[in-house]
Amino acid sequence: MKDDDDDIQEYVSYRDAFPKKDYVIPVSRNEVLEEVAKEFDKMKAFGDTAASFAAFVRNLKHRVSPN
Repeated sequence: MKDDDDDIQEYVSYRDAFPKKDYVIPVSRNEVLEEVAKEFDKMKAFGDTAASFAAFVRNLKHRVSPN
């Protein structure tokens, strides 16, 4: 086998590279928002700004989505 750029290469389709999972982890909107707020809480270097963002995100938990 020779090493040149003209060799035919086998390509893997996107579906083969990333097979579909057979499971889905149900997560509520409020759980996701709380996780985001906790990440803002970890950002101590941003001080009050990060705390304000965390409070804003937590406030979104109490709103009803328009679905």
